[in-house]
Amino acid sequence: MSETYRQEVFNVLLAQLLQERGVVTAPESIIKSGPEQARRIPDVIVSYYGLRTVIEGEVADQAAAQTRALEAASRRVSQGIAHIAIAVVYPEHLRHVVFPKLKPALAEVELQIAVATEAGETEYTAGNADYLESTLRRAFEQLLKEDVVTRAAALIRAGIEQFSDYVAPKRGISSRMYKSLGMRELRPEDGTSEAASAAMELSERQRASVARVGALVMLNALIFQEILAYDDNRVRHISAIAPKASPWDRHKMACEFGEHWQFILEEINYYPIFHLACQVLWEISTYSYALMALERLAAIAQEIVSMRAALRHDLMGRVYHRLLADAKYLGTYYTSVPAAALLLKLALRSEAWPTMEWHDATKVAQLRIADLACGTGTLLMAAADAVTDNHISASAKEGLTIESDKLQRLLAEATLYGYDVLPSAIHLTASTLALRAPRIPFNRMNLFSLPLGGHELRLGSIEFLKGPQCQMAMDLFGATAGTQRVTGMGEKEMVIAEIPDIDLCVMNPPFTRSVGGNLLFGSVPEPERRLMQDELKKLVKKPRNTNAAATANVTAGLGSVFVAAADPYIKQGGRIALVLPKAFLSGVAWARTRNLLSKKYRVEYIVASHDPQRWNFSENTDLSEVLVVATKIAANNRRPGGAGQGSATSTQHSPLIADPPGDGVVGVNLWRNP
Repeated sequence: MSETYRQEVFNVLLAQLLQERGVVTAPESIIKSGPEQARRIPDVIVSYYGLRTVIEGEVADQAAAQTRALEAASRRVSQGIAHIAIAVVYPEHLRHVVFPKLKPALAEVELQIAVATEAGETEYTAGNADYLESTLRRAFEQLLKEDVVTRAAALIRAGIEQFSDYVAPKRGISSRMYKSLGMRELRPEDGTSEAASAAMELSERQRASVARVGALVMLNALIFQEILAYDDNRVRHISAIAPKASPWDRHKMACEFGEHWQFILEEINYYPIFHLACQVLWEISTYSYALMALERLAAIAQEIVSMRAALRHDLMGRVYHRLLADAKYLGTYYTSVPAAALLLKLALRSEAWPTMEWHDATKVAQLRIADLACGTGTLLMAAADAVTDNHISASAKEGLTIESDKLQRLLAEATLYGYDVLPSAIHLTASTLALRAPRIPFNRMNLFSLPLGGHELRLGSIEFLKGPQCQMAMDLFGATAGTQRVTGMGEKEMVIAEIPDIDLCVMNPPFTRSVGGNLLFGSVPEPERRLMQDELKKLVKKPRNTNAAATANVTAGLGSVFVAAADPYIKQGGRIALVLPKAFLSGVAWARTRNLLSKKYRVEYIVASHDPQRWNFSENTDLSEVLVVATKIAANNRRPGGAGQGSATSTQHSPLIADPPGDGVVGVNLWRNP
């Protein structure tokens, strides 16, 4: 009797055929698999033009074979395991072909083929392995053409602008929303004296910024509610709450959303998403035009959820970057998503961490990755993506089950640390992390909203120059903001914000300087700003965590100070990955930062853009910038005078870290900057 085969064997052989044709790149575990090994490979994952591609097959003699294969393929895409998923239905007679003849038979036989991508699914068509190659190419071209993230972002911006048009003119609502969102009053934009600024109301531009951020927070909650409703029958779909279009129905809609979000807060614990949204919703619940805009946001949320793949790409962060009017005063120029992906792919390339068992989610979770100026978490999301890529590739190589949801929970609860002074940005970071695995509730997140200014002259993350546990004085009357830690169950008031020993510190630190119009702590009115600048200078001159002066120069700006603040907590053998002004390479004011990296680190990569249309790696700025990746050298291997660069002959690292090829600096000039 001839041997019969399961679809896993056909999937592996099909991957081998595509590899032999030069269509895909398959891991060695697939290339060398025989029938016994193939049976034990749960996920056949190959690379097509750098995109993870999975093959999901069924045999025609199985019930609903086409439906099952395409559903499995679409599920792999929605889970983030694959960018492209091939659904294949194999003819029944292949089960009985002797193994030596099976691959040639598979190459010629007619298959039923469909493809799932982030842009959607195709219908089944018939063809052989050569036809599959052309099908893959068309799917790839369509994926490039139909940018689901761009379409989703355009929808969101339209809804948010409508909300802003209705709400921003209402000074009282804007003022109350501003307080709910934890946004600081901005310095005057029209030349008004600083002395008079304290009595000023928010300007028209500032009110628009508040309204936009408030709308984004509510839309974020609506999207998350709709996603939860598919997996938790306690959560109502948006359509079950949507109004009948009369003013009374809209008021009822707002009340129902508020009550339902409160229920989710109390029973399901998605505090980072729904608490801030509830606060914003209560401020607009009696204003009919705002409720009309809320109705539009609810419809947009439903449409966005139908583009589920867009939600894995820091979608809300991208939109937030373009909406936040006070970015230029805080110096927070948020990293573009392509730049973040490039930086973190370099810093977390799997071969540079040779002893890390990437296939083991529990061991991967022992990494500590921190961003001291995380904003909406673009760099943390890119780090999570890079770690996930490594896990999926290693699991596929070892023939092991991919633990995607488990990994996302561990990343959020244990690996990733983020700090910022904008509560709304921190909440969006928490939301984006949660959306990576929305079916899994998180018990904790290491995301901290730090105080800035106030009677205690708080300096945000810079206070880590004082030590790993920054003391944050609490004022019972709320005059000085306390540190808040965002968890799965709520914001917990803390006296300290902790920073761990870091394997990878990634930052796009604020670029504000002490000269020109881009002032240090420019979001803070005088005289508070002057006092904070004085406090910063004293801290840089003599940090409390060392007897020596910090290796930073305030004239270079806060970016130099942030690098100095992070340095003591990076493990020997750990890495730092930075987005910095190009002046870092040769500017006089940046000499101390260069000396710090030269003395204690080995620079691995410097990436610059020579694209005349885009010299920068941050959104909404014309600053020329560079990406820098460096590894911290063991203290007993640092060269006198500070040359920690590629010429060093002997370096000792933590067991996780490997030397780069040639132990030298790799410089990259981008002729085109995406």
